[in-house]
Amino acid sequence: MKKLGILSGTFDPVHKGHVDFALESIKVCGLERVYLLPERSPRRKKNLTDFAHRLEMLKLAAGSHKQLEVLQVSEPRFTNAVTLPKLRSQFAPDQLVFLMGSDVAATLGGWPGLKPLIVGLRNNDDRRELEKLLSKLRVLRQTTFITSPRAQLASSQLRNSQLKDLDPLVLAYIKRHKLYS
Repeated sequence: MKKLGILSGTFDPVHKGHVDFALESIKVCGLERVYLLPERSPRRKKNLTDFAHRLEMLKLAAGSHKQLEVLQVSEPRFTNAVTLPKLRSQFAPDQLVFLMGSDVAATLGGWPGLKPLIVGLRNNDDRRELEKLLSKLRVLRQTTFITSPRAQLASSQLRNSQLKDLDPLVLAYIKRHKLYS
């Protein structure tokens, strides 16, 4: 049985922090591969770049890493009720491990069944507070915390000018299509 990672997100745009987190998760947790799953219509997000652009940028960023692959689902966003069972069925008998930033992990109350977890600690997020929350949700024992390079990056920063932390192919795509200007 293989251990496969699933990293779901908006990726608007995908940046080196996303890639670093996925690659560090592979290294630290012994994952065979990480699937990057872009959400068409994520919760609480407005004014998104067109999905086709986000998908293409994600493919460009993953393309030079043999252990990263882009995965699409038919649902507009990852759901525990529909997407999770489909993924478990699609990848059976392999074990799925769910990757998320600590900002997302702090909202896990409505996500039963998402385990095991790899949580990327971001910025100044308090690991002890996250551990308390995950303990209450009974997933702490199935959680690995990772600090990866560029964990402080946020797509919102990059949309607002800090384009140096993008893969060169993604940056060229952004310039060619005049995104985030």
